[in-house]
Amino acid sequence: MSIKKYLNDYIFFIIILFITILPNIYLLTLPLIREFSYEFAVVNSLIFFLFIPLIVFYYNKKRVKNTLKILHISFLILSPLFVAAILQIFQSYCSFWDGIFYYVIITVVSGILAFLLSEIIFSLSSKLFYLLYLLAISILILIPLLELYFNPQIYFYSPIIGYFPGTIYDEEITIDHKLIFYRLLNLVILFFLFILIKKEYVKNKYILLIILIALPLLSFFLSPLLGFSTNERRLNNFLSSSIERENVILRYEQLDSNFINLISLNYNFYFEQLSKKLGIKPSKKLTLYLFSSSEDKRKYFGSENADVSKPWLYHIYTDLRSWKLTLKHELAHCFSAESGSSLLKLSGDFNPFLIEGFATSQDPFYDYYDIDYLVSIHLKTNKKNLVTSLIDNFNFFNFNSTISYIYAGSFCKYLIEEYGIEKFKEYYKTNDFFTVYRKELNEVLADYENYIIQNYYDVNTNTLNYFFGRKPLIQKDCPRYLSKEIKKGWKNFYNGNYENAKIIFNNVLEKSNNHSALSGLVESLIKLDSIKSAEEILISKLNDYSQTPYEYFLKLKLADLYAINNNIESSLNIYKKLENENPTFLIKALSNFRIKLCDSFLIKDYLIGNDSLKLIVIKKLNEEHYVYSSFPVLVNIAENLNLDYKVFLDFFNKSFTNFDEYSSFGFLKLSEYIVNNMDFERARKISSLAKRTCNDNVLKKYLDYYYKKIDWFFINSKKIF
Repeated sequence: MSIKKYLNDYIFFIIILFITILPNIYLLTLPLIREFSYEFAVVNSLIFFLFIPLIVFYYNKKRVKNTLKILHISFLILSPLFVAAILQIFQSYCSFWDGIFYYVIITVVSGILAFLLSEIIFSLSSKLFYLLYLLAISILILIPLLELYFNPQIYFYSPIIGYFPGTIYDEEITIDHKLIFYRLLNLVILFFLFILIKKEYVKNKYILLIILIALPLLSFFLSPLLGFSTNERRLNNFLSSSIERENVILRYEQLDSNFINLISLNYNFYFEQLSKKLGIKPSKKLTLYLFSSSEDKRKYFGSENADVSKPWLYHIYTDLRSWKLTLKHELAHCFSAESGSSLLKLSGDFNPFLIEGFATSQDPFYDYYDIDYLVSIHLKTNKKNLVTSLIDNFNFFNFNSTISYIYAGSFCKYLIEEYGIEKFKEYYKTNDFFTVYRKELNEVLADYENYIIQNYYDVNTNTLNYFFGRKPLIQKDCPRYLSKEIKKGWKNFYNGNYENAKIIFNNVLEKSNNHSALSGLVESLIKLDSIKSAEEILISKLNDYSQTPYEYFLKLKLADLYAINNNIESSLNIYKKLENENPTFLIKALSNFRIKLCDSFLIKDYLIGNDSLKLIVIKKLNEEHYVYSSFPVLVNIAENLNLDYKVFLDFFNKSFTNFDEYSSFGFLKLSEYIVNNMDFERARKISSLAKRTCNDNVLKKYLDYYYKKIDWFFINSKKIF
């Protein structure tokens, strides 16, 4: 066959191949997709479900031989892989083999499924091919949407793309046994139908059509039994314990009554606050799902790191590690359902700026800092109000999440306080700023900027770096691969395989300046008695983390290593510098605490001791008078040791005197611990003391809020239990 005749006969395939390869070259320049990982595999799966049916229809109409048709489709399926392999010469991927694994399990299987589905539909009716194929794809897309809407899950399995994890906050997306089994099941079912129709075992095409349509619909009901989706029955069977209060149903696995009461108190306090402030209540009783671990949350819900609510279901999903940080925020999402639009009861046009901005405005403290203050230091440093960019469509996700949430929350808070909650509810529902406020956005933004600048004067660039120095996911290098490797490294570390952990963390650092990998490497070297090597690694790498939040903890670790190596002068220099830089209340307190340990010649005993020995050192440090900067550490160790509460209270056998700049933060942490032990009378006294000894205007704002909360606990605890 001549080349000219071949080109004439198969020009259609060449065009399809060309418009598949060309976008792939571009795709491998885009954030995330360029890593030749999960996202690359998913995009090409979508491409194949679009193009392979065109080839099948065209070749079947032309009566092209099956061998040639299969050969061409196989070449098409492998073509993006060839592109990635060639580009590997010019741009190195973190793990080419990981990329192949994603590609085979997700993309290659999707290509085969698209081929089988197309052949089945063509055999059913060549005249109605495109209509029936569109119907089949619509059903395959509809099933995950139904699962997301009706079920308590944010992940889904799909024949088209294999698996979707649910959120962008979990960087690790693994090819596990469940996904492999799911893809094999997809292949077996479609191949079985393919054989049925090709061999004419079932000659009635209407029966085959009914089977083809019924199978995906049936999967909606069967997939929970196989673990491919999570309906309420499956989740309730796992979180088998429940308790019902006036405003909430709490579902959990196994918790003691004190813990349940503490959660109920927090929930009821937030519920009452939001009801009064917003003038509404959810129209349906909420269900709070509390997982014992983030791993369980990932398995049954879909997200390991993010807590989420579904306003249309009036559900909140959280875990024991994070509920204190997120409960009010997620509860606010459920309140917003009363002002939401569409079936999802979210903001108009599903604007994430409004969705997350409203919830953040109702829980306006971030690590004890008021969000308006954090916006002020960012605004004064960068000289640019980011609201205009963030509020536009889905630009919200193009920024560091801290920037997005804090700016959105601060601006929504301003709109509510300045123009009233009713106008904001209308704006939330419509996403039409001018119609609601009768002002141009830029005019209101100018007023908002003046408000922020006038209310906060000081600018701490270290606090700015700490909160805003993280990259958004789309700007990170190899997030999927690195997350998997780092998790493997820490698993080795906690299992005592320090040498293996060291090798894994070192390999990660050759590809990326990941702070967790550096911390893991340093900790592994310490366990291997290579403290000098750990010190040298930190010194060589520290500049790579400048102007990021990780810089301060790494500096603290370096100072600790200096102290262990008896270089007290160098360690003191770093501790004092960190204390002066004051990136956060906690880091400032930790630095001062270590300075006090150095002054008392206890620093090395503290740093090399286990938690029990550390507790002895802290007691010794506080013998003559209280070192208030030690209170946060004392509380943390007491929690780690599960110390008896009465034994803990014995530590405080003298009056609180000689207050200093660390007293208020120390009392705050102490009060939080006392609240966890359900001692609200004592917690209220300590929180009052925290307020009275506070000279920091930023912290004082949080302490005012915190005291009201503990006072409410003290008054209402007996009514609720």
